[in-house]
Amino acid sequence: PFILQEISTTAKLSKLEITILQMHLQGLTYEQMSRILNSSYKTIDNAMQRVRRKMKKHQEELLQQVM
Repeated sequence: PFILQEISTTAKLSKLEITILQMHLQGLTYEQMSRILNSSYKTIDNAMQRVRRKMKKHQEELLQQVM
C-alpha cells in the first residue's frame, strides 16, 4: 500500500517492476508471474534483479543521508 508506493517512487521502479514486486510479496513464484503477465520467466527474473539492485541502491542512499 502506501509504503510500497513510496518506496517504488523513491527507488524509481518501473510499472513492471512494481507489479512484479507486489506479486513477489504476495508469494507468487516466477513461473506463476510469467503466466499471469504473459511474459517469459527470464523477463520476470531480470525485473526482480533490477528491483533488488534499485532497492539496495536506495537503501545505501538513505544510509548516507543519516550519516
